[in-house]
Amino acid sequence: MDLNLAKFFRITERVRLEFKMEAYNITNTFSGADPSVGVTSSSFGRVTAMAAGTQGREMQYNVRIHF
Repeated sequence: MDLNLAKFFRITERVRLEFKMEAYNITNTFSGADPSVGVTSSSFGRVTAMAAGTQGREMQYNVRIHF
């Protein structure tokens, strides 16, 4: 689940300031990779890594001037 919030502040009649926050994987949900299948492995059947291409929670902030 991703989240995007933006707020505009009017500085003058023609100039606006935009404050924006974006969050990815907001719930910080774990997406596990395939379990270990080595029968002699001490971690047999356990998921010990995240799936490829997935990340934990990320947030970024942005300030932009529109004129």
